[in-house]
Amino acid sequence: MDVLRPLIEAYSRPGDLVLDPFSGSGSTSIAAMMVGRRYLGIELESRYCEYARQRLAELRTPGGSCGGFADALGEFQRWMRDQGGALQ
Repeated sequence: MDVLRPLIEAYSRPGDLVLDPFSGSGSTSIAAMMVGRRYLGIELESRYCEYARQRLAELRTPGGSCGGFADALGEFQRWMRDQGGALQ
């Protein structure tokens, strides 16, 4: 994550959405959350999805930012519908 944070800060602005279509263990999403970006990670392997969720949950604090996942997912779902695709 220490390598990813400076890249995310350099190539995005606070509040931007960072998309990682090959999320794996969620390092990009975690780095994005840490620097105030929203994030959306996509991963096919359920074990990696669960691991990434656990890692993100450990970093969230009551009253703290959770990266705006619900908002980002909603935006992505709207985009998919506009493109003629579907997200389940």
